This record gives sequence, C-alpha cells and structure tokens, in this order.
Amino acid sequence: MVNQKNKQKMRKVYLGSGLDYREGYINIDYNKKIKADIYLDLNTQKLPFKDNTIDYVKCYHVLEHLLQPEKTLQEIQRVLKVNGTAKIILPHYNLLDHHRDLTHKVFATSD
Repeated sequence: MVNQKNKQKMRKVYLGSGLDYREGYINIDYNKKIKADIYLDLNTQKLPFKDNTIDYVKCYHVLEHLLQPEKTLQEIQRVLKVNGTAKIILPHYNLLDHHRDLTHKVFATSD
C-alpha cells in the first residue's frame, strides 16, 4: 500500500499475526514457533517503534488475551501517525463459549 500524498510506502503493523503472516506488514507475535518479523510479549514489552511512525495497525482478537490491554492501546496510539488508523477487533463477551477460553483475560461489551 502506498501513501498517495507523499508516495512513501505505508508502515503497517499486524499485532498478534499468529498463523496469518502478511506480506507488506511488520508481523508481531509472542509465539516463537510461528513465522513473525518481531517476537514480543505485549504484557511486558512496548512496541519497538518510535512515536508517530506507523500508518496502520491491525489487531484482531489480541487484546482479550492481555492482562492490561489499555497499555497496548496506549502503545498503539503512541506509534500511530497523526492520521494513522488502527483496526481492532475483539469478541463480544456474550459470544458462545468466549468465557470458556482460559486464555481470555478481559471481556469486551458494547457499553
């Protein structure tokens, strides 16, 4: 993806890429048994980017696994450029069997 305004390649980050490694992204995961560009524990480590340097962050079904997801949200905000975009998806708390997943630490509601 190219930023048409200044013709520079967009810097895109995929947090929790898991088995969905994407070309064109900086793929970040904690599991060293899978392919990623950077291995990072979001519970204890900050994103390894300078402030205001990332154009796009994709974060699907990650925050519910963290002990303090607000810290990761703050990190996403820190690294995003002023007009950057973060696409974040979490399962709703009343989703069937969501509460049975022992790796889920927090639950999201629509309130």
